[in-house]
Formats: sequence, C-alpha cells, structure tokens
Amino acid sequence: MGFTSVESQGKVSKELLEEQTKLLRTHLQNGEYMNALEVAEQLLEIEENEAYWITVGYIFTQMREYERSLVAYQNVLRLNPNNDKVWFNIGYSFLVLGDVRQALKAFNKAIALAPDEEYRKKAEKGREICLKLLKS
Repeated sequence: MGFTSVESQGKVSKELLEEQTKLLRTHLQNGEYMNALEVAEQLLEIEENEAYWITVGYIFTQMREYERSLVAYQNVLRLNPNNDKVWFNIGYSFLVLGDVRQALKAFNKAIALAPDEEYRKKAEKGREICLKLLKS
C-alpha cells in the first residue's frame, strides 16, 4: 500500500497548468469555444483566478450567451471589483441584452476606473450609445 504525501495531494504541477493554458489558447485561436470552455472550467477547478473567469466570460460572449458571460464577469468582480475592462464587458453584455440602464452604469464604472485613455474612450463610446438609446 503506497502513501501519498499531504504536500503532493492538493498541488497541481506548474507544468500541467502551463500545458492546459497553452491548450486553452490554441482552442481560442481556432475558434473552438466549447473545447476552450471545457479547458477553462477545468483550470478554474484547479485555481480560481481573474484571468480564467475573464476567459470564460469572453468565450460566452463569442458564443453570444450574454447572460452566462455576465455570470463569469461577476465572478471576476468578486475577486477584483476594480477591473475596468470587465466593467466595460459587463456594459457591452447588458447593452446587447437590451438593459440599457445597467449597461450605462457599467460603462460609467469602467470610465471611472480606466487608467488607460484609449480604453476609457471605448467605455465613453458605450456610454454615448446608452444615452442616445435612453433619449429615443
């Protein structure tokens, strides 16, 4: 009967994570979103982090499953509520879903948090679209 050390039980090798991350990138580059989603979910089971949740949100956006992308992005905000790019993505998803008021709130949050002028301009365009829609 073999014994497994406690140290080796809860750890996943760095090589395995790198291999899975590489596989995830390949699936994304090839537009294989279902395969990418499967790998991303496996990675989240191993290690929950912002990057994996952002990837899941991106995958759902590409699959036009905006409600599910919002859930993934909410998980990012749970880990980092100041992620301006995720606030922008939330705004986009709400806008596509027709919830202009929620989209506007998200774009405003993205603008307030955006350290990068180029990215802030994208969020400002989203806000402008929302304001035009609310006036019509």
